[in-house]
Amino acid sequence: MIQPARARSGDVARLHCEVTYWCLNGHHTTRSWSGAAEVPTTWECRHCGLPAGRDRTHPPQPVRTRPFKSPLTHLMERRTEAECDALLDGALANLRARRHRRGRQRS
Repeated sequence: MIQPARARSGDVARLHCEVTYWCLNGHHTTRSWSGAAEVPTTWECRHCGLPAGRDRTHPPQPVRTRPFKSPLTHLMERRTEAECDALLDGALANLRARRHRRGRQRS
């Protein structure tokens, strides 16, 4: 809902409008915009952070975000558990061999 605000006396050049944005949780946020500014169709709710729109009866739906995936999750999507075990065994064998060589060099 856009409502033009009253201009202060002698401030006619700085006309502005007030816009109320509504989120899915029913919160409302009112923002003042310059008359020359382009008023955004959505705004972030100051109470819950959800997107808020100008239509109280049909607020915008939250944007779906992809869940965080750890490196292990990505690995498990590409390889079977047996392949992961083989890779881990190989990496541990290399690590033990390096430690063994390093220990011999010190002696």
